[in-house]
Order: sequence, then C-alpha cells, then structure tokens
Amino acid sequence: AVTGCGVRIFEEAVDAKTRAPKNAARLSARLARRVLQRRARRRALLRRTLADAGLLPAELADGNDLERRLNDLGDPYDLRKRALDERLEPHQIGRVLLHLCARRGFQSNRKTRWGKLLGDPDAADLIEELEEQERQAGAGKSARAKEEEKEQGQVIEELAGLWNAIKDAGARTLGEYLAGLPVGERKRARHADRQMLQEEFEKVWAAQAERNPALTEELRKRIFDVIFHQRPLKLRGGRLGNCSFEPQRPRAAKARLESQRFRLLQDVNHLGVMDPVSQEVTLIGKELRDKLADALERQQSITWGGIRKLFGFPRNVRFNLEEGSKDKGLTGNRSAVRLRGLIPDQWDAYGDAERKALVEDLLTIENKRALFHRLWEKRGFEKETALRLAVAELEEGYANHSLKAINKMLPHLERGMIYSDARREAGYGYEAPAAGDAEFLGAPPDDLRNPVVERALHELRKVVNAVIRRHGKPDVIRVELARDLKMTSKDKANFERQQRENQKHNEDARSELAKIGMTQPSRDYQLKHRLWLECGKECPYTGKTISIHELFSADVDVEHIIPYSRCLDDSFLNKTLCLATENRQTKRNRTPYEAYHGDAVRWEEILQRVRGWPAGKSKRTKLAKFTQEKVDDLDQFVSRQLNDTGYVSRASLKYLAALGADVQVSKGRATAMLRRFWGLNRALAGDSPDAEAVAEKNRSDHRHHALDAAVVAVTDRSLYQRLARVAAQKEEARVGLAGGPGPDVPWPAFSRDVERALSGVAVSHAPLRKLSGALHEDTAFGLRSVRDDGTLVVHYRKRLEDLTDAMVDKIVDPDLRAAAQERAGQAGGAKNAFKDLRERPFRHPKNPV
Repeated sequence: AVTGCGVRIFEEAVDAKTRAPKNAARLSARLARRVLQRRARRRALLRRTLADAGLLPAELADGNDLERRLNDLGDPYDLRKRALDERLEPHQIGRVLLHLCARRGFQSNRKTRWGKLLGDPDAADLIEELEEQERQAGAGKSARAKEEEKEQGQVIEELAGLWNAIKDAGARTLGEYLAGLPVGERKRARHADRQMLQEEFEKVWAAQAERNPALTEELRKRIFDVIFHQRPLKLRGGRLGNCSFEPQRPRAAKARLESQRFRLLQDVNHLGVMDPVSQEVTLIGKELRDKLADALERQQSITWGGIRKLFGFPRNVRFNLEEGSKDKGLTGNRSAVRLRGLIPDQWDAYGDAERKALVEDLLTIENKRALFHRLWEKRGFEKETALRLAVAELEEGYANHSLKAINKMLPHLERGMIYSDARREAGYGYEAPAAGDAEFLGAPPDDLRNPVVERALHELRKVVNAVIRRHGKPDVIRVELARDLKMTSKDKANFERQQRENQKHNEDARSELAKIGMTQPSRDYQLKHRLWLECGKECPYTGKTISIHELFSADVDVEHIIPYSRCLDDSFLNKTLCLATENRQTKRNRTPYEAYHGDAVRWEEILQRVRGWPAGKSKRTKLAKFTQEKVDDLDQFVSRQLNDTGYVSRASLKYLAALGADVQVSKGRATAMLRRFWGLNRALAGDSPDAEAVAEKNRSDHRHHALDAAVVAVTDRSLYQRLARVAAQKEEARVGLAGGPGPDVPWPAFSRDVERALSGVAVSHAPLRKLSGALHEDTAFGLRSVRDDGTLVVHYRKRLEDLTDAMVDKIVDPDLRAAAQERAGQAGGAKNAFKDLRERPFRHPKNPV
C-alpha cells in the first residue's frame, strides 16, 4: 500500500539566468567594503608614519580637517613635478607621498611578472635591463600576461596609451606629465600602472634625499612598503579539498612533477587505435607508449596529427581519445618543459630528486624576494637565471589526488597499467564504503563547492529525516536524479542548445508536412520526418529510397538500433528508419552488428551510409550503436540503471550511507513509460473529459513529482526485468512500445492507492526569505535635517547615468543642480544628457578640472 507521499519544492541556489550563486551580490558588497577599509587604513598608517618622521603636521595624523590642510600645502601635481628638480619643504614632501598613496595605480591581483622583486635593490637594476631586452626582442610578455591583457581589455589599452603619452611629452614621471596638461584637461579618472607610481616614488625620493639628510634609506623602505604593499591572494586551505583516497591529505598541485607525470601516463596508457569498421579499440604497445611519453616530457602538448606522425601512422588512423575534452591533443609535462627552457643544461644534468626539490621551492616559497635570494645565493644560479626562475609561471590548480596517492599509483602506471588497474594495485579499490547505522541524517554534507548540489543535499536531509520521524528508518531508498542535477554547467548548456535544435526540427517538420496536407501531424509523424531527413531518405540497412508517401505508411518502421528490450533506451539517439519487411524478417531483435556483420560487403555498405549522415553528436552516437558488438546482459543492464555515476548521485550515496539502508540511484528512462503503461498520468488530469486519453503528465501540478516518486519507489530489479520482457514481446508482435498493456502493476489497487495518496498531498515550498534577510535596498542615506513633525530628511547618491528628470530637480547642491538642469534641457532630458560621459564629461561648476 501507499502509506504516504509528499512534495518538497525548492529553488536552485543559483540565479536562473546568469547561473551565478545567489549570494554573489552579498559577497561583492563585502569585498567592496574590505577594499575601502584597507584603503582607509593604509592612508591612516601613512599619515602617522609621515607625521612621526616630520613630513606632515602632527595634527594631520588623526585626519582632522585633512582636506583643507592638505590643500594649503600646495597643488599635489605641481609639487610632484617640482620634487624632481628642487628642494621641497618636509611637509610638501609628505603631501607628495600622501598623493602617491591615494592614487597608487593599477596592479592585477594575479601574479605579475616581477612581483615584489621590484623593490629589491639586488634585482631592480637587472629587471630594468631584462625588460628592455625583452621589449626589443618582442618577447616582453609571457603567454599568461597576454591572456591577462585580453581579459582586462580596456584597462590595458588605456595603460599603454598613457605610457606612450608620457614618452611623447618627454616627461620623466607620471606626475610631471599630469602637471603639464593644459588647463581644463582632467587629471583624474585615468588608469595608471602601479609601476609608474613606483618609479616616480624612487625618482622623487632620490632627488629629495640629496637635499634633505632626514630622508634615510630605512625610512624609504618603510614608506615604500606602506604605500605599495599589496596582499597576496588568500589561499583558503579549507576549500582546496582532500584526496578521495587519502582523506587526511590535501590534493597535490598540478605543477608538481609527480602530478604532471601521473596525468601524462594516464593519457598514454589509455591511448588506443580504433578499428574503422568495428570501432573496437586496441591499446598501443610498450614501444609506442615509451616513444610518446618521451615526446610529452619535452613538449607542452602534442596534436593528434603530431602523434600520427610520431608513430608513422597514416592520416586516416583514429585514436580513442580524439573526441571529447582531448579533441585537440594530449598535454605534456608543462613544468619540465618550462624549467628546461630556463635552465636546459642544469635540468638535464639533475637527478629526479634534485628536479623535485627545485619545483618544491618554486611552489612553496611564496615570498619572491626570499625565493630569488635562495636560488641565487644558496643554489648557485646566475643572478639573471635566479630572477627568471623566481617569477616562472608554472601550471595553476590542483590534481584530484594527494601526493601520497599519486606516488603509490605512479609505479604501476610506469609499467603500462591503465588507471583503474593501477588504482587497484595501489590498494585503492572500488569497494563500496561501509554502511552506517545512524538513526537520522546528522550534520549537513561537506562543502562540495557546487551550490546546486549542496542545496539539493540539504533539502534531501530535511525530507529523509521527516520520513524517518513519521515512518521509521527505511530498508531501501531509491533516488531518481533530475536531468539538470546530473550535468555540469557546460553539459546543461549543451543540453539546452540541443533542446532548441530539437524544437526547430519539429517546427520544420510541421511546416513541411503541412505542404502535403498534414495540418496536425502527430509526434510519431514528426519523428519519422526527422529520421527520414537524417538517413538521407533511404533505409540504412537496404539502401532503398523511401518516398514521402511510403514514409507514413505501414511499410516503414521507426526502429531501435539497439533493441529496446535489451537497453530500455527509447531516445532519438537509439532510433532510425527501416523498411518493415527488413525489420521483421532480417534484423529482428538484434543489433546491427549481430544481424549484418557476417556479410562483410553488405556490412561495409551499411556503415558507409551511416557515415554519410549529417555530422554531429547524433551521427557519432548512432554510428557507435551500429558498430557495437556486445550488449550487456539484463542483469548488468539493471545494475547500471540502479547505480548512476553522476555527481549528485555519488554525493547522495555517500551521504545516505550513514543510515545503513540500501541506497539505489537510478536513471529516469523507464519512469515515464511505466506511468503510461499503468495509466497514472490521468491521476492529475482532474475532471477533464479527456482524462482517459491523457498521454503526458500534468507538469503544471507540483504533485507530478509525487507521482514519479511512487513509480520510482516500486522500480526494483524485478520490475526492470518484467519491463524488458514486455518490450521484447511488443517488438516481436510489432505493436509499438506505446500500444497494448505493459508490465503488471505492483498490486491490483496500485493506481487507486496512488490517486488517493495524491489527493491528500500538500506541496511544501522551501522559504525564499528569512527574518535575517535585508529589510531594505542597499542604499546609503545621509541625514540632512529633521522636520518639525519628526520626519527625517535624507539624501542619497545616484549615478549620473541613472538620473531621471525628476531626480535632476532634487539635486541638493544648487550649483550642480543648475548645471545638470541646463545640460538636461539642451539634450532633451536627463536620459540623453548623461549617456556619453566619456566623450562629454560632466563636472562640478566650481571644480571643472
């Protein structure tokens, strides 16, 4: 009996359109607050440092009346220019340094080429010399730097323009260039490079130190660090993730030589040649494996054409790894290639231990100055070589396994084992984790770094614990995955694109069929039309042409390439057309390989027809099914259906295992068919007169999830077997899968019990808001006054681009309001007045510069 059912509805933890986490806005606001706080602390620290050194008035250390007092010291741009050639008063020097701190220039948070080495006197002169050499050679920017430029786009373009403008003006520093701009040309709102300000600081300090003995080297270092120090990116160790084989150990960096070799050998050992007819894969032998591994040790990557050339294979040879994520080729040992390029003689002379020790230093010593001096003074590299090694950019990211696990599996990979065998030999088998005996699901699951999966598992915990409290701990738990939860974001985007393409195919089919008088073609007719176009309007097995009129007659069948009774796959990717006589007399309940490969000539003709179909995923998948030699027996197939390997299913299995129940995670391929066989779709049709003819479930009613759950709950191994037997009988009788009765219902009153249970379901919705949420918009209000009745008068800031005509009339500053009203009147409204601020800046009337 159905003792209970329910529905829990919750939203994804990501925005439906952008797919960004819903807390992204809050995190961005927090990041902005931290930047402002750090900037304020940095300026306050510099004011105190300058005041203690006598370079600013003592009363300015706490920031009181700061703006007016600083303006009394002089125009900062004029002072920055004069500081290069004449002696400034101590307080004027402080004004210049404070101005450099306020506008210290842009520096990417990513690794810069020279990093903190710019302030190191042992490296500074050499850096300048190397940069000049690289500029002349046209190799001044690494591949990573060029990638940054591409990403940063407009900022990099403006920086390059500013560098050229300074050079063309003959200015020695950015400050001298800005001071020489014509009156009225704006000096601010420019992207300046951090290096410009660092060079100006050094030149200003050197010029003033000659004229003021109080400007010592120790003071210079302290002030330079206050102004230009930038926090390194914070690596959150807790988010790195631990090894799945050694849970107490973190994952190894990809740049480690062990990780590089591990990845390289996995690809080499799995590489095989595909038979053009049978598609059978034969792994390459030891000689070719060694040759390819040696090549990858000395190349960043190698294309498939390069591999064929290396092996001496003809161009038509295909490898098993050519499709998918490795479609462009195989990745080599990037760390070894990078370091061999910097120290070719030493690298080849080093032993394995020395190479690993060097990479260890490069990865673990974060302070670039300390690393530079260690390489130069301790390891004995020449100064230039040590400098280049210190800033060498190795591959970022982390492998899936810890260094300990990699080292345990590497010897087996070196002997040519594939990954699964090496894993077993290393003691990391595929045994299921031991089941627990907890009464309830306890603490929430570990941080999975996937908001969609995390939200699903948190809701799973609530539902399962609620079921346990009411009905007791279950013996078996069956989970059916939603399609979008089994996919990565890339997979989901591809799926949605495929759905749009399918919709377009159906629309085209309806349009074409309307021309021959079919104004309301059924789904079966639309499917036939699409398959007809795909197979070139001919039967793939016989090569006979199929006319449009024959297509919709009983002479042509929609045929499952792999018989449905042996795979329960009713998708488009398992269907093609076939002449009815050929289907019933020759192919029957067999795969194409089983039915035709005995006749070599005819089998090759069939494959040639399939290879001529339109390129794409459909062709690749169907060609693989045509050439598939073996089909799992029913027991293997059922086991696979009940043990999906998707991300959410793995997380669910691991999380639910704490209960000690038999947890089965199945695909939903058979659920829809069982609903139709058992007539369950009519359960949500209500009082519709067409209730008996309902072919699809009512998705507008959230209770359809409970309806699916009832089917999933009874879909065990025996039901799969009965479904397969019924499918075989239908194929033999040629009645179609939708025709005739299906497997028997689990018990006689099953449909009635399900309908009764659905009638009492109250759909539960996860709350979208909490009391701890925001009570108002993120708008900063400033208090102006309080009216007699106690009403607060506040003001707030708006971007010029967002102003409306009504807002322009409410601008508080009278001069600014008048200027804005005048401009809005000339432009025909505020919307047009402030949309081109880069070409026509809008400035305060009293501060036009």
